[in-house]
Amino acid sequence: MAKCANLNREPRDVVEATTDIAGPGVVSVLINTALDLTHEQALYAYFVSAILAILAIVYGYLSDSLPESYLNETDRTVLASFQACLPSEKNAARM
Repeated sequence: MAKCANLNREPRDVVEATTDIAGPGVVSVLINTALDLTHEQALYAYFVSAILAILAIVYGYLSDSLPESYLNETDRTVLASFQACLPSEKNAARM
């Protein structure tokens, strides 16, 4: 087993963060790439990709595509309620 690194647990006055994780790093990386994007185009690309990622997660959740081990009782109730609202042969027979 590998030896773990020693952690410095002393409190700091200033937190040092890299700009690729926090701040304007994502947009500045998009602008400075070979794509030669303007600031507005980079922001648009960032927001579009973020919205698509969120929509993919919501679709995966609502379409009951997640493994059963990831769901709890509340998730199962929400999914059952959502799927009861969708048109299907079973729901149409009740009408």
